[in-house]
Amino acid sequence: MPFLIEGVIHYRSRIDEKSSNGYDNVFFFENGLIGESGFDEIKCSDLNTIIGYRTKAGDTKILSSDEVRAHYSFSDFRQGLSSSPFIGPNIGVWFDEESQTLFLFRDVFGSIPLFYIHVPNAFFAFSTNINGLLRRFNLADFSHINTYKIVSYISDNYVDSDRDASSTFFGQIKSALPGHILTVGSRMAASEVAIRFNPDKWAFLKTTEDFGDAIRDQFLKSIRIATRDQTKVIGSDLSGGLDSSSICSSFRHLYPDRPLHTFHIRANNQESDESGYAELVAKDVDSVHHLMYRSEDDIKNLKLSIDLYGQPEAQFLSPATHWHFLSQIKGYGCDILLNGLGGDSIIGYGDEVLGQSFDEKNWPLFKHLTRLSTSHIRLSRQFSTWDTFSFEKRYHLILQNYLYRRFTAFRNLPIRELFAMYKEVSRELGISYYYFARRASKTLFLRAVKRRAENVASIARDDFATSVKPSHGEINFPVSLRNGLPSEYQDSFDDVFHPHIIRSREQHFMLDNHFGLRTCSPLMNKDLFELSMAVPNIIKYGDGIGRAHFREAMKGILIEEVRRRNTKSTVSSLDGEKMTLRLFTQGQDYLSDGRDVWNYVDKRKFNQLVKILLNDRIPYAQKSITYFYITRTISLSVWLDSLKN
Repeated sequence: MPFLIEGVIHYRSRIDEKSSNGYDNVFFFENGLIGESGFDEIKCSDLNTIIGYRTKAGDTKILSSDEVRAHYSFSDFRQGLSSSPFIGPNIGVWFDEESQTLFLFRDVFGSIPLFYIHVPNAFFAFSTNINGLLRRFNLADFSHINTYKIVSYISDNYVDSDRDASSTFFGQIKSALPGHILTVGSRMAASEVAIRFNPDKWAFLKTTEDFGDAIRDQFLKSIRIATRDQTKVIGSDLSGGLDSSSICSSFRHLYPDRPLHTFHIRANNQESDESGYAELVAKDVDSVHHLMYRSEDDIKNLKLSIDLYGQPEAQFLSPATHWHFLSQIKGYGCDILLNGLGGDSIIGYGDEVLGQSFDEKNWPLFKHLTRLSTSHIRLSRQFSTWDTFSFEKRYHLILQNYLYRRFTAFRNLPIRELFAMYKEVSRELGISYYYFARRASKTLFLRAVKRRAENVASIARDDFATSVKPSHGEINFPVSLRNGLPSEYQDSFDDVFHPHIIRSREQHFMLDNHFGLRTCSPLMNKDLFELSMAVPNIIKYGDGIGRAHFREAMKGILIEEVRRRNTKSTVSSLDGEKMTLRLFTQGQDYLSDGRDVWNYVDKRKFNQLVKILLNDRIPYAQKSITYFYITRTISLSVWLDSLKN
């Protein structure tokens, strides 16, 4: 049975006890209920729940059957939230009958969704399933579309899109904020941050070796807890990259004789093919290795994904491959799937030190760091004979590329300031500022002959976008979690807790529920994040390869061919182009005239993006934003169509 927790409180009437149908366990109080189902299937994995009830007499009742919590109290609930996410609950619900107050909590990484609607002095309802929330409690009258969310969805870096994690595509339905307690009374529902991060507790560590040892200990602990139930069959995503490979190798380090299935999704083009690295790791860890292929049922699986999630697709590309992937994994008998989600942002690369040295005009350090990275960066896409170039030539090409990107970001500066900056950089770094003029001229020429994709800020219709009023009162989610830590950490919080990440995890949970398995992400761990924040960027940067602290942690566990690899495949690939083109071809019915989507999306702008997608003269490395907009337009149209049913 799928995992579900939900409940309702009526402030004007008593609850109908017939509403308890379909739950494994339920308790009633004076004017409401809280029910759960599917808990027994997940309680031995890394998911962890607590549902409690304090009566007017002060007695405590625990809905979950976990014996460890037989005497759990509300004070235990509050105090346990800031503990390790594997000690405190991933989701917690507590009702206090005397004060008629309900408390809801989600773990800081949002591993389980939790949606709610609050109508003051009328009712409050919540559920881990947004569709269930609408259907079970007959809330169709409160399911009007949140048009502000649509503008954000079809825009790049729209106002509040990087901070608003509470609004949904339904105007009156909210998502409980991860790492917060939602306190609910008859007249209000208010969030307060419940998690505190403390990177200073690692201040005693000084060297790369010190940090590597600490990261290894925390990482192994995270994997051990996620896989602690020896009766569960474990599978692991194995892309061949550093994160997924480290998880597989660490699992084998912990359990030398335990069975392990590894799964690699084969790329459709040689440039993105990582199967060689995956096979090396699979052989080293002696796993049952499965080579899998991408699904081509894009529109079918997009519809299924949206039906389950109840909102438009969270990802930037078609979900067909992920859907197909999960269905096959369950077929091999796996109960738990490990993946490397969050590694880039949790662990960090340390390349911020390069930008900082540039901003501070510390030119000797900037040149030194760039030279270090020259041994690890490959620009083979731009230069087919890259491997034949001398070190100095590669260094100057890398330097020029970096500087061009930096100056492009400064293009809105007054011309006098921009020229002064060109002049200083030319003098200090030995780069002629005529290079930038030539590069800019080339860009303009390529745009003129349609061989370069234009950046598009939004594909929303102008009349629609200007008619939508910005939302007010939403908490700045990443800032709230920083909770008083110095602003120097804000970039890390913005990366790790971007609302897109939360929505993606919510959607993945719904897919897991559908297939009856649990996806675990050992790198998304509070202790690991605190520890990584404490590592100075110069240590992370290492010898220029980046992530030196994590690579140090994997010494003796992960094979050297992968531990020291400096390449990585991205969505800006031929595979991304093929996936988007297939979805566009299969989704023509949802793009026909008269579809509701054109009330929101500017069809002229959309058609321009289609021309870019179909233009073979434009490199696919420049088409990421094109994939983004086309996928989201079709996804939005599918969702709008589903609302009618």
